[in-house]
Amino acid sequence: ISAGVSVDVFPMAVSFILFLWVFENSLPIVSFFWLFVNIRDILNNMVMNKFLKLQLKNLNDKPGVYQFYDAAGKLLYVGKAKSLKNRIRSYFQTNSQLTSSKQEMVKQIHHFKTTIVDNEDEALLLENQLIKQHQPPYNIIFKDDKNWLFLAINYNDDFPKVELVRRSHCRGIKLFGPYTSASTIRQSLRLLKKILGL
Repeated sequence: ISAGVSVDVFPMAVSFILFLWVFENSLPIVSFFWLFVNIRDILNNMVMNKFLKLQLKNLNDKPGVYQFYDAAGKLLYVGKAKSLKNRIRSYFQTNSQLTSSKQEMVKQIHHFKTTIVDNEDEALLLENQLIKQHQPPYNIIFKDDKNWLFLAINYNDDFPKVELVRRSHCRGIKLFGPYTSASTIRQSLRLLKKILGL
């Protein structure tokens, strides 16, 4: 397509060719109208599939976070993975066990972005941060605004005490964390109190 020709000319040209094909094959005229109405989506899907195939081919096998976007650039979903390559490719396999909402999401995916991290814990924290920030429509796990646990020293008390909190914006409190495993940090705190006699 030359620089001076509108991109809309391409779907029109394809529609005209389809009309001739429908006419020559004596197919019902409704077939042409269906093709004409849906030609833009069909062409977008063809381009999307080629682009996705290229992205899927070049995926990294490291842990990280992935973000799915639609053709308009809207963020659909944020996820984490131990292996970005295996996790992202699983969405597009014919035998994938996806919920109906996830299947609908996959139909809308135009492209994706990935962020590589050092380990799964970092991926979990980054996923949580991105979901809270962007509130993607297909994420449901982290939408309840629940924060990770922090180890806190409360200097507002006459005798500062060590405790666990879920909010990171408390005033007068020194925070350590966040910690992704609630059970581990609770056990560590009990052990710390026992050792220090608190």
